[in-house]
Amino acid sequence: MTEKCNQHFLIYCDMKKAASVIVLLALVFITGCKDGGKTIDETIIGNWKTSEAQVNVADAPAEMKKAFEQMILNTKYKFNADKSFTMTSEREDIKGSWSFDKERNALLLVEGLDDKAARDTFNIEASTENSISLNSNMGADGSISFTIERIVSTKDE
Repeated sequence: MTEKCNQHFLIYCDMKKAASVIVLLALVFITGCKDGGKTIDETIIGNWKTSEAQVNVADAPAEMKKAFEQMILNTKYKFNADKSFTMTSEREDIKGSWSFDKERNALLLVEGLDDKAARDTFNIEASTENSISLNSNMGADGSISFTIERIVSTKDE
């Protein structure tokens, strides 16, 4: 592989991680807000799926961006009351923990259960009880934006 291909692959991996974090951050925000008497911690609990995704990566080929967006769209999340989560994609299941940073209005995800766990922060752009829009700005490397929606019945899964 050329150095440029390696660089694009690393950006792709970072974007995958960022997308996961964005979704989780959005969920945390929902649980921290009061909604129908529920706190954010109560609202985020449950199952979520990605409904929209937009990837902007500097110098990445269009087909790589499209593949990454499709991967994000095929990702589901389960947030638990004990602050653990599972992210399920076509390729793997990732377990970790989540928290909400009220001051930054951000969802914090720790992907993994060991010292080498990835730590990601997703800014919450908008949220309702059933939808959260997240963004991860990676500076000059680009950004990832996506929306997750609550799965309300088995037919939505």
